[in-house]
Amino acid sequence: MSFMTVEERLDKLRERMKNESVDVCLMTSTDFHASEYVSDYFKVTEFFSGCTSDNVILIVSRNSAALWTDGRYFISAAKELEGSSITLMRTGEPGVLKVEEYLSKILSESAKSTEEEAGASDGAASDGQAADGEASGSEASNRTYLAYDARCIRADRGSQYRQIAAACNAAVKDDFDAADGIWENRPEFPANPLWIMDESVAGQSVKSKLEKTKERMKQKGATGLILTKPDEIMWLTNLRGNDILFNPVALSYMILNGSETVFYIKEKLMTKEIVSHLSSCGIELRSYDEFFKDLAAVKWEGRVMTDPFSVSDAVIGTLAEAGIRPLLSVSPVMALKAVKNETELANLRAVYLQDSAAVCRYLYRLDKYIKEGKFSPEGQLSYKETDAAGELDDMRRTIDGYLSPSFETISAFGENAAIVHYEPKKETEAAIREGSFLLLDSGGQYKNGTTDITRTVPIGEVSAKMKEHFTYVAVANLRLLTAQFRRGCTGANLDSIAREVLWENGLDYNHGTGHGIGYCLNVHEGPQNISWKITRESIGANTPFEPGMITSDEPGFYLEGEYGIRTESVVECVADETDETGRFLRLRPLTFVPISLDALDVSLLDASDIERLNAYHEEVYKKISPLLTDSEEKEWLRRMTAPVL
Repeated sequence: MSFMTVEERLDKLRERMKNESVDVCLMTSTDFHASEYVSDYFKVTEFFSGCTSDNVILIVSRNSAALWTDGRYFISAAKELEGSSITLMRTGEPGVLKVEEYLSKILSESAKSTEEEAGASDGAASDGQAADGEASGSEASNRTYLAYDARCIRADRGSQYRQIAAACNAAVKDDFDAADGIWENRPEFPANPLWIMDESVAGQSVKSKLEKTKERMKQKGATGLILTKPDEIMWLTNLRGNDILFNPVALSYMILNGSETVFYIKEKLMTKEIVSHLSSCGIELRSYDEFFKDLAAVKWEGRVMTDPFSVSDAVIGTLAEAGIRPLLSVSPVMALKAVKNETELANLRAVYLQDSAAVCRYLYRLDKYIKEGKFSPEGQLSYKETDAAGELDDMRRTIDGYLSPSFETISAFGENAAIVHYEPKKETEAAIREGSFLLLDSGGQYKNGTTDITRTVPIGEVSAKMKEHFTYVAVANLRLLTAQFRRGCTGANLDSIAREVLWENGLDYNHGTGHGIGYCLNVHEGPQNISWKITRESIGANTPFEPGMITSDEPGFYLEGEYGIRTESVVECVADETDETGRFLRLRPLTFVPISLDALDVSLLDASDIERLNAYHEEVYKKISPLLTDSEEKEWLRRMTAPVL
């Protein structure tokens, strides 16, 4: 990113803060659209901290810096921040201040310091030592300022930060891009070509999607809607882009106002084909850079709705300046997008079979390497994590409709597997050897679907304790894989189905159990997810499951400094049965890849767990063996799915 060290970048930021009377600067790892993953242009927190985590808040004051991230990144963030002056704040851990608590504390301290400085300055001025017209008596110079880029702050959080600032007698400077003037050779703002998803693949016309969206708006009492999440806009317009690595989206905005619908995109992307596609759907195309100016001038036909968990603080601020008080509600598009239509479901079932077969072909090759002694102490130990990731990615490239990985492939061996979102790098990767686990978390973007799967493979013989932990994780995955539950249950209800066996044995994992998955869109999508954590922001865990939702099932266990285990399959929510007690739903697997029998301690399985394992493996063999053309691969799959007695 730059030849400057982290400390040199922070020094330059503090120098700029001093020059612009900023006391505290807050940065996020997101972009103008609340994206989980961002283009290089928006990696501002990484530039100033060196931390590559996807969920980061960085707060820098004149003499301190603190960085928050979640449990997926505690280990990796600690390593990346080692040697810097930045304090790692492990979100949710005992004794760790929340962002809001820390912000209140540091703004109060800054305000007190400013008052003391002002008092000293006033005293000096009264002695005739200050020149006429100097800022010693100026209100601005005596004020504490919190600065951030409101375009990169979610509306709900921006409201909190403003309230905290006011309580601390501080002002907010909300147009502060911390990287301006400091980040030399900053990557360009992304604007990559769009492509149209044919209606035969999308399964629904744009006009139909717009009509259903407006029906949901009407139910909420709104005639206007502001959309800023690219995945929602892409789904609504049957378009796909390439502005964020691995996510087929284009940075864009959309305004629905009565019968008018306006789509904002970079001008260079306004090709004749795209213009024709949108105009045929009654959508007007305007420049991305005109969005905020237009937003301030819209004459709304009625109440305007917007989602405080996706629009930025800048959007709400622009509306407020125009005298508009929006209806704050979860986006209707998110809920519509989450329930896949019959075409999408049919395509997803098909692509998951192909994707599963590709993973099986790689696991067969890996098993062959193990049997050949490639990873033994006598072997060359030249096969490393990136080699495994590269070969696995290559398997997918042969599948029809393949576009790219759906995220950076995680190939983590031994202690690296304990880092939940570890990404192997040539400079620091581990050689694969016998005696530990190789964790492979990967997925593909296809023109007709998005996939995600994790399997953990023992390399040679592993310890009894490792087998015990592996078995509990496998049981957790299998129990959720085909769970039956009452309609109306949420992810918070389902989470304990997976965690129960781990909790019973004093174990847990510091991430969610499942997330929604897109259709040739983001590998992580809402509104549904599976997690026990309930907060004001956790709409996913409170979202009832519905038939047609696609969700991951990925319990794990991680022992820092030793090994990590995760077993992830993707499931479809389907209607099960109806009787006098009410309607039931269940989960049905889309992923068909064997769970390693070599790492199982069968003595820890009860009869029902053995039945689940055998039934799943029987289905794996039935569905995947016809897709394997090599007789040795088929024989390997037969052995890997043999019944456990």
